[in-house]
Amino acid sequence: MKKADLQIIIKFFSFLVVILFIVAYGQILILKNNELWSTIIRQGLFLTYLFNGVITLTIFSTLIFLKKKYMASLGFFFLAGSLVKIILFFILFRPGYSADGLISNLEFAEFFVPYGVCLFFEVFYMVRVLMKD
Repeated sequence: MKKADLQIIIKFFSFLVVILFIVAYGQILILKNNELWSTIIRQGLFLTYLFNGVITLTIFSTLIFLKKKYMASLGFFFLAGSLVKIILFFILFRPGYSADGLISNLEFAEFFVPYGVCLFFEVFYMVRVLMKD
């Protein structure tokens, strides 16, 4: 891995951490007055942000690492990474969400907000990197 690629990954990680903290703080402020706040904390709002951040960084780093050798196949690697992220979510988080047989809007937002933010940021940043090459 070249030094320039490592710098891109470090910059991406820095921006990702800042964005996730801002979004998580906003989500906490919005939901804090909700009577289900203790449920949100118990189910792991922070774990979903951590999970999505780590997986997103892993996928992005892998794509940066593979971009020179497999430029034509990067889209497939990205889709495979997204599939792995969803599968891991269902294995790790789904049992806690569907313990009562239903997934509420609150539970859906607990996962989808960090997932959507990470997905958007990953695609946005990857496009910028690929446009430079």
